[in-house]
Amino acid sequence: PLKLETMADAQVFQRRLVNACIRAHAQRDALAPHQLQVAIIGAGATGVELAAELHRSTRELITYGLDRIDPDRDVRLPRHRGGRSGAASLLDAYRLRRNGCSKV
Repeated sequence: PLKLETMADAQVFQRRLVNACIRAHAQRDALAPHQLQVAIIGAGATGVELAAELHRSTRELITYGLDRIDPDRDVRLPRHRGGRSGAASLLDAYRLRRNGCSKV
């Protein structure tokens, strides 16, 4: 799991997202169903805003030639309710990863 609490966290996340998209575009095989899935823990205003920004950003990547990625089909942004303990959120993240959600 990756927290987005600082500018440095956001920069790491951005690099990982862009690299994941570049790898997905370059691979010969079809994308795995959860290959470009980003699980957002916290479905409040911040989680919704993050999902909207990621939605916009992944579509913008296509304009740079990564046209083998179909954002509507390949990019998943599930949001999960927050407000639970840190341990419960980590357990949720573990379950998502175990069920095929790759970390970006």
